Amino acid sequence: MSQIDFWLYPLLALSIVSLVMRLSLPIKWAWGFILQAVPIIVLAVLGLFTEPKWIFALSGWVLVLIFYLPPKLFYSAMQKNLTDLNAIEMRKISSRVRFFFWGMAGRFWSDMALAMACYIEQNGDEAEQILQFWTDCPDLPAQIRSLPANYRKIGNSVMWRWQWIVDDYEGMAEEERSKLGSSVLLPTARAYAELGQFDQAADCIERAKLGETMVSMNFLALSLLPFFALTGSLKKVENLIQILVKCSGSFAESSRYYWLGRCYLARGEKDLSGKSFEKAAGLSTSPVFKKRLELLSSRLSEGAEPVDAKAVSIPVEKVWGVFKQVAYVQEILSPQRNSIAVNSLVVLIVIAFLVTDLSIFDELNKLGILKSGLIPLAPLNELIAYRLELVRAFALTPAEMLHGEYYRLLTYLFLHKHATHMIFNVIGLVWFGRIAENIFGTTRFVSIYLVGGVLSGIAHVLLSHLPAMGASGAVMAVFGAVAAGIFRLKNKIPESIWRFKLSMLGGLALFQIILDQIIPHVAVFAHLGGLLAGLAFGSLLSIRSPDTENHEITGQYVSG
Repeated sequence: MSQIDFWLYPLLALSIVSLVMRLSLPIKWAWGFILQAVPIIVLAVLGLFTEPKWIFALSGWVLVLIFYLPPKLFYSAMQKNLTDLNAIEMRKISSRVRFFFWGMAGRFWSDMALAMACYIEQNGDEAEQILQFWTDCPDLPAQIRSLPANYRKIGNSVMWRWQWIVDDYEGMAEEERSKLGSSVLLPTARAYAELGQFDQAADCIERAKLGETMVSMNFLALSLLPFFALTGSLKKVENLIQILVKCSGSFAESSRYYWLGRCYLARGEKDLSGKSFEKAAGLSTSPVFKKRLELLSSRLSEGAEPVDAKAVSIPVEKVWGVFKQVAYVQEILSPQRNSIAVNSLVVLIVIAFLVTDLSIFDELNKLGILKSGLIPLAPLNELIAYRLELVRAFALTPAEMLHGEYYRLLTYLFLHKHATHMIFNVIGLVWFGRIAENIFGTTRFVSIYLVGGVLSGIAHVLLSHLPAMGASGAVMAVFGAVAAGIFRLKNKIPESIWRFKLSMLGGLALFQIILDQIIPHVAVFAHLGGLLAGLAFGSLLSIRSPDTENHEITGQYVSG
């Protein structure tokens, strides 16, 4: 089996899963997604049975990028343009969204972006007509049925119709309120805060149950920033702005000064507030944003009373508690930290691969470059012989290891058969390694990786006579430790997230088991040994606990 097959199997699996998920939609909504998934499946299947494999693999992954990356960028662009109050750019993405969302789905998302543009332009009537059309649409899929109402709330907050939002919310029956999601409750919390009703705002934020969904740090900070700014909680505002700057380079500087100005105004520090508003106005090109700043600047001369810090201390601490809980889960399960330990292991693996890689010569031979005479054969043969000797000296060969060459149990972890083998192991190490480090700490993570890798090698030597190389066993140990660690964090992670993450890890493990049976010459026992070792380590080693004293970004919500 060639290394290209390693790219084709995941391509096939992902496209089939995507297709199955889309088939649950009404055909009117699903046909565009089906047309996108089917060509990828066809390319993956052809690549597995037809040459040249690399063309089919490359074409399939290019289609994945074309079909699945733009929607992600679309959602990010919508959020950015809402934050910046940029109606022009919002209209542009409304016209472009149909290129990657086809059929009814394209029309729906185009209209959502268009409605937001109308709200930004203070044209609420047109926006209401657009949203009402979709509210009345009888075959709107259940997955997005609540979105028109959600965007109506967001749009009215853009237009500063705070009392309308509050009246609409308070006009609901309690049973109806209990079913609302964060997309409705967070704008409602903002409306209460703008009206100075901070207890009600905090209640809405609690009801949003942010901790029960895997929200990003960027979304979390952006959602809670208005509340803390309007309560005059300067330190917390500065922390959230720091998170937004680090997590999202697109967080506009004008928005930073705007919220600092709102915070200073709430604290009664009018000079600092005025200077912040001036800087925000100078950095923005949005007419709506500038008009809003003019309105706020007029309050500076009206003698508005500052917020009573003592009176809002309870709701502020309540909401900050929500932030810390969600941030802790985010830090553990979707870490953004730049880990020195993980990076060091990756560098060692890459260097070892560059020094010992033999697969490149096979590829050059297939392309006819070696026979063409473009490369002198004598020095090339010497290089091949040197690399071959290195591989023989450091790969895990059961016979040599059983005769006392125990160092191979470590060195084989840094050798790889080809680039794809190395890349997939590095991806697994970078992702699961950072999670393991957050759960167990740096020292214990490195121990899991190295000792788990050694134990996976021992399992291979005892149960197979074939040579082995690669970090797969060590990565499987880290994977197993992460699964066990998450299982042990049941009381600190919301149950919905806990179940989802364990189910996802179980699915990945099953996928790996299936691949091990399909792909020949795979060190199955090394994988199994590493997984079992990781599960054991993850069950026995001590785990970190939340640090309630630290409120900085990434890596600071856990200690140990």
